[in-house]
Amino acid sequence: MKEAKTSVFIGMQVMNLLLLLTVLLPNVSTNFYLSDWMYVVLIVLMLVNGSLYLWVRSKLEKIEADRNLKEVMRIIEESI
Repeated sequence: MKEAKTSVFIGMQVMNLLLLLTVLLPNVSTNFYLSDWMYVVLIVLMLVNGSLYLWVRSKLEKIEADRNLKEVMRIIEESI
């Protein structure tokens, strides 16, 4: 489960980095500048990406907690 959390975290960070590069690279390399609404869209995408990461992480933690609970219940049943 820890590997799944790590891969989700890395994937989300790569997505944020790509969004950030989308904003920064055109301004550095050329005279092309993004319009104001494009910046707003990119910021909203980054916020959605962050909230999606938190949602996926909470779901993974819930799955892990359910597995731990099942294991505890199995041990209790065996000991009775």
